[in-house]
Amino acid sequence: MLDVEPRQLKKNVDEVARNGHAQMPSRQIRGVSNIAFPVLGSAGHAVAALNIPYIERIDKKVPPSIAAAKEALQQGATHLSLLMGHV
Repeated sequence: MLDVEPRQLKKNVDEVARNGHAQMPSRQIRGVSNIAFPVLGSAGHAVAALNIPYIERIDKKVPPSIAAAKEALQQGATHLSLLMGHV
């Protein structure tokens, strides 16, 4: 487990509150971007999070773009939030 400084944690939480999601380089694996969206409950507070590691391919396979991956993740988090009573 990696230590997180309280100041950095607050900065990350504030960024999620401002942007509605987090996207940052992995702290464990070079070349991986972590993308996360909160799942909100009926009171509007986060009750869970959906997170994916995004790895850019360098071969000829055409994967979803990072923007498409973010859109799919956001749609999933929004759907789960609605099921949790968030409007």
